[in-house]
Amino acid sequence: MAGSKLSNDGKRYPIEPLALPLVYALSTLRIVEPCWSCEGHAGTQGECKQPEVWFYSGSVTYPGLLQRHVCRLASTGTLSTRWEVALCSHQPETAVTLFVIRPDRSPGVPLQRLQQDLRRIGANLRGELRQLAEEMLDRLPPCPDSARA
Repeated sequence: MAGSKLSNDGKRYPIEPLALPLVYALSTLRIVEPCWSCEGHAGTQGECKQPEVWFYSGSVTYPGLLQRHVCRLASTGTLSTRWEVALCSHQPETAVTLFVIRPDRSPGVPLQRLQQDLRRIGANLRGELRQLAEEMLDRLPPCPDSARA
């Protein structure tokens, strides 16, 4: 049901169940807009179409925080492999940039484990990104005193 409601053509193209937790988590942030997803699929010849979620962002800050989030998860052993947040395209006339989150060249990692990673990346995403944003703000130098300007 949720997969149909989050999709812009839910009857023909509902969001696949294993991609749904991450797509939902991204959409509830209200700072990026998911636009395409795939939970990953195994082919008949043993090949694997890896999971991916594509999204729009008007700022590079949020995809950067998402990249830090997946790096943190990978470094703690929470994910099966490293994931990346990569730039796909930028349209300057609309100030819209398309990004993708996907496994970072992970041959040999079973599809089922990559699909589990989708769920793990989406789990508590809002809280994790907020914490990363606060850490980033704490590292910024203080604003100059406006009276001195």
